[in-house]
Amino acid sequence: MFKQVLINFEETDIRVAMLEDGNLAELFVEDMRARSSIGNIYKGRIESIVPGLRALFINIGLEKNAFLHFNDVLPELELPQRGRPERETQRQAKARMKDAAASEEESLDEDDYLEPLLGEGDAEGEKAERPPRSAHQPDRKARRLRVGDEILVQVIKEKISEKGARVTTFLTMPGRFLVYMPFSENSGGVSRRIEDVNERKRLRQILREINEEVGPVIIRTAGLEQDMDEIRDDARQLATSWDQIMKRAARMRAPACVHNDHEILRRLVRDNFNDEIDEILIDSKSAMRELITACQEMVPSLPPRIHYYDSPINIFDTFEVEKQFQKALKRKVWLRSGGAIIIDETEAMTAIDVNSGKFVGDEDQESVILKTNMEACRAIARQLRLRDLGGLVVIDFIDMGSREHELQVLREFKKVLRADRAKFSISDFSNFGLIEMTRKRVRKSLLHSLYRPCPYCDGSSRILNEPQLWKQLKYDLMAELEQTPGVERVEIMVHSQFKGYLQENVLDALGVIAGRYQVGIQIVGCNDLHHEAIKIVKHLKSDAKPGSGPAAAGNDESAGRSKKRLESTPMAHNNAS
Repeated sequence: MFKQVLINFEETDIRVAMLEDGNLAELFVEDMRARSSIGNIYKGRIESIVPGLRALFINIGLEKNAFLHFNDVLPELELPQRGRPERETQRQAKARMKDAAASEEESLDEDDYLEPLLGEGDAEGEKAERPPRSAHQPDRKARRLRVGDEILVQVIKEKISEKGARVTTFLTMPGRFLVYMPFSENSGGVSRRIEDVNERKRLRQILREINEEVGPVIIRTAGLEQDMDEIRDDARQLATSWDQIMKRAARMRAPACVHNDHEILRRLVRDNFNDEIDEILIDSKSAMRELITACQEMVPSLPPRIHYYDSPINIFDTFEVEKQFQKALKRKVWLRSGGAIIIDETEAMTAIDVNSGKFVGDEDQESVILKTNMEACRAIARQLRLRDLGGLVVIDFIDMGSREHELQVLREFKKVLRADRAKFSISDFSNFGLIEMTRKRVRKSLLHSLYRPCPYCDGSSRILNEPQLWKQLKYDLMAELEQTPGVERVEIMVHSQFKGYLQENVLDALGVIAGRYQVGIQIVGCNDLHHEAIKIVKHLKSDAKPGSGPAAAGNDESAGRSKKRLESTPMAHNNAS
């Protein structure tokens, strides 16, 4: 498989496309004006403590206060008690520290999971150890948290919709081969994806030596087969960076950012680049020099594969990336066989429906359904990565009559999901033929990064139809005429398309209203109006007196005699045409 990276620098954003054999696999977009805060470390101030929510709200200088759950507070920081104890036991808190480190590892490496090996014993039964405290690790003094206190926190989940960013006090710092955990009481761990027994033993020995110098670290998958000097250099660099963070935190007042984890090129190399990349094309000379420097430090094999893209045609257009992601982000994604998957993102979950579409084939129906579902597995896995969909995902595959076919589809789906860097959990087929899965996402989905809600339908993708609009108009018009006496003429301003519906379908009904209230009615069409907008403009009689009610509608005969002709002004006619 030929792996290629395209980097496009614009005035407003940076876009990075990861291609596999020319097909778009992942797309990263970073807005230069609204950088992500994931991984940033802030010195925040506690604004409120809410035991009922088991949370603290921290002012870190962003638009909304950050959310800090009691579970994400270090064990030595005491929290208020109400009824039953509101925080976890010391042992649970230690487990939480491991979870935080594992989460950091999973967000960095493809298919990476953390196996804490020291501190509670490892898989081979090694005796548990408590690492010696390094000079780089901060003193951890127990104190009771109160409103107004200043505290160091790290963003683990970005602001989404009306929710503020989620933060933790279990700080971690990722490097090329390691993840540094300055507040951990454990020795660290080794990624589970490093399976070779001899390699694991070698890395454990390196881990013990590094602990004595800098403190607890996790050895990432990228540390596989790296020698002691390279891993030690990475550890020392992380420890130095941590010392600088602590010095900045000591002299700055909250709220303040003490560490920005989003130097885009270095983060890109650290988190996404490896020896498997065959070519990197970048369209900025200055950025290319920075990229080469970063690669020389972290992935020495890559600099010869970095090339400057020198063409007036946009790099994404040349490689048809624009077409690919515009097509891929549509609600309906067609499969090569003629089937399709329908993707709907909601607040609570993402629903994916698989349809056979035009795929009929020459085989029997069960074979056709199986082929469509198998192809849908690959398409859905690609869409999950490309769109960065997260949370609960419910997939409605085409119903299969055979349990063996269901197992085939489930195995195929799990297989293609292995290429996903995000942590996921997947269920078996339910009684209703659905597969439920969760996928971890800490940033906005690509759909929300590239698109905004339609201002016309307010993101609902629907507007009221004409019959419903007519009902609304009829009752609003009658209410206005009931409330206002002495009206001689009424102008109804509507969208030109709705005006045509009124003229073709409801002139008689409008005539009855005009006769009942003895008013003239003009329909004015305007293309500039929203389709659902209705404006009623009333013109009073010159001799109208306050308190005089509408004309009595005692009998149909008098109503018929006073019925007035509906008019369309020349302006309305011009607008409609």
